[in-house]
Amino acid sequence: MLTKRSSIVLHPFWIFFFTILAYTNTLRNSFLLWDDNWLIYQNRWVTSRSFSCILLIFNPGTNRTELGSEYLPFPQFFYWLEYFFWENNPIGYHLTQILVYSLSCQLLYYLFRTFTSPSIAFWTSILFALHPIHTESVTWLSGQKDIWALFFFLLTCLAHQKKYFKLAQMGLVLALLSKGTAVILIGCLFLLDKLQHASVSKNWKHYLRYGIFTGLLLALHLWTASHHGNIQENPPTFQETVASFGISSLLYLKLLCIPTPLLAHYELCSIPPSYGIGIALVLGVGSLGYALFRLYSRLLTPSSFFWLWFWGTLLPVSNLIFYRTSAFFAERYLLFPSIAFCYMLATFLTLYSPKLRWFVLICFLLLTIERNQDWQDTERLWKQNLTISPKNATVWGNLGMYYQELLPYEKNLVLANQYLRQSEICYQECLKFQPQHIRTIHNLGLLELERIRLNSDALPREVHLQKAHDFFLQALKINPEMTQALSSLGGIAFQVGDLSSAKQYYLRALACDSAHFVSLVGMGNILLSEKNYPQSEFFYQKAFEDRPQEWILKHYCLGLLYTEWAKRDIQYWSLAEQNLLKVQKIHPKAEQELARLYKIKNNK
Repeated sequence: MLTKRSSIVLHPFWIFFFTILAYTNTLRNSFLLWDDNWLIYQNRWVTSRSFSCILLIFNPGTNRTELGSEYLPFPQFFYWLEYFFWENNPIGYHLTQILVYSLSCQLLYYLFRTFTSPSIAFWTSILFALHPIHTESVTWLSGQKDIWALFFFLLTCLAHQKKYFKLAQMGLVLALLSKGTAVILIGCLFLLDKLQHASVSKNWKHYLRYGIFTGLLLALHLWTASHHGNIQENPPTFQETVASFGISSLLYLKLLCIPTPLLAHYELCSIPPSYGIGIALVLGVGSLGYALFRLYSRLLTPSSFFWLWFWGTLLPVSNLIFYRTSAFFAERYLLFPSIAFCYMLATFLTLYSPKLRWFVLICFLLLTIERNQDWQDTERLWKQNLTISPKNATVWGNLGMYYQELLPYEKNLVLANQYLRQSEICYQECLKFQPQHIRTIHNLGLLELERIRLNSDALPREVHLQKAHDFFLQALKINPEMTQALSSLGGIAFQVGDLSSAKQYYLRALACDSAHFVSLVGMGNILLSEKNYPQSEFFYQKAFEDRPQEWILKHYCLGLLYTEWAKRDIQYWSLAEQNLLKVQKIHPKAEQELARLYKIKNNK
């Protein structure tokens, strides 16, 4: 049996060892074409070498559309820092997440040592470290915000218990700058104090500071969400929300106890709302009533602690406080609630069945290692999901988008056509289960345009344009304000020479989203064709002002504009030359336009 002194060294070592053992196989995983692309290695804020980007990331007034429409500056800053060292190598990003997660498990161990035995603290931490439900947060690189929030969450709890209140306040701020769900942290601090029978009234000044910081940062999160369309305009009714939360709570509890099978996207079973509300009431009122009675009686047991912690940490993602546009149900939402579950499980096993602890540990370890392999790449992730849930329309759509996103990068025409067919099959399966899936309908239209580019069959170009046109109109019937469909229709009208229709579609798109890039460039092209050069320049400049990554297209478009303008006023000749020379060796048509430009000068 370990002494108290030796356990301080050996327990953290074994926690670190098993955490690394469980997640080492994630180092070979690649980036996923599921948020990782636009959020990390294709994101201009992350890939910029400019230190001024750091200030813009932390500035609440910065347009955060490209940053997920959320105010999460710390993980976004850390992506910038990781890209500085690792660029497009995913190993570095995975290594960061594993190490931060391992440190979080160490903090959890030292936190629980403050109010329970070293043995229970050890088993709580190691079961938490190996619980398979955490694979999404640790393995998915876009989930790094969850890991940082967990780290600062536990740092705040430990610092508060050790009475390092300045450090606790700093940790609370950083937790909220990592993820908005850390808003419940102040309630967890109160619960931990009650678990140790500590006097809350003596720390009222510190709780007041915690409350001020929490209120200010919560207001900032909500303001950012409302200004960037991250709060639903037509949210579900309160009854529907309560019903969905009741159903999801049952699944959450099942996954905590039996973490298999695990999926990247879940579809909640469809039952009458009254049943869901009944489940929510029975679970919520019953368990909370029991836990609150225990809390009032100062007899807070591991089970009553679990129920209070479980419902409290689920509250920010329940849609009962404010509405979200992200997934209603996700494994990553169990990262905080699972802390209390692992404490309850460790306490029960230690007291009643110590030998069973190793069996549970090995099961968790093997399930985690196996689950990590599903996250190896995008195709494998969605195909695994479909083996368990073959009628999941969203997953079929996501797999179709994966194949479609490979098309622009594939130079082998045989493979490109193969990806195109696979994408089309996935989209058809998606519509079989959800006929009104608007994103899939729009993507089918884009596939028709890809067929023209790849010359994939013998059908005339006009036939594919008409099919694409029909798909985009079908999407508009479902949502008349779908910006992507409007801009796509504008593009087709421009290709066939119908400039007036193209202009109407682009203007409708810009009425829905004034910064829509494709529509702004489209308007610039139309006005250039109409020889309205000043207005064309205005739309081009507006399109590219927040898109430095599109510098090749920017200089080519401006080069074309100033070339045409030079026919009317020779002073624009030098501007045309400057822009075209910048992309002379990159853009395939730049040389041709430069030759035309020099011919204009000779004629003048």
